[in-house]
Amino acid sequence: AGVIASSLNSTYTVNNGLRVVASEQNILDSTLGNRIVEFETGKATLTQVGKNILDELSQPLLKLKAKKLEIIGHTDNQGLRASNIGLSHARAETVKVYLTAKGIVPENMYTSGLGPDRPSASNDSSEGRARNRRIEFRIVQ
Repeated sequence: AGVIASSLNSTYTVNNGLRVVASEQNILDSTLGNRIVEFETGKATLTQVGKNILDELSQPLLKLKAKKLEIIGHTDNQGLRASNIGLSHARAETVKVYLTAKGIVPENMYTSGLGPDRPSASNDSSEGRARNRRIEFRIVQ
């Protein structure tokens, strides 16, 4: 879905329609809390804080062995939309590579990048933009 979305005209939105498994999703959500997997500004390079969060998240993911995980990258609205779509997908791929090194099966992880299209906060403040630069994780079936 991420590849298709990035190749389409910017007026289109692609939704993959995968279903989320609630109880397993709660495990991931509670591990993350309200923390954000952080990256260096404008790059797909994890900060140490981002790595620490993924280290914590890898333990519950290992227990969910055969479950599929969608890794969704988001950005704020600063810069060009096309660049942000690419950056959000690159960040999701970076997370996949990092989790693979922690023992998560790469074939069970799917990535997508939505860029600035689904903000979780207002982009009118630096705090809101920081909240929008995020990675979401979804257990899917």
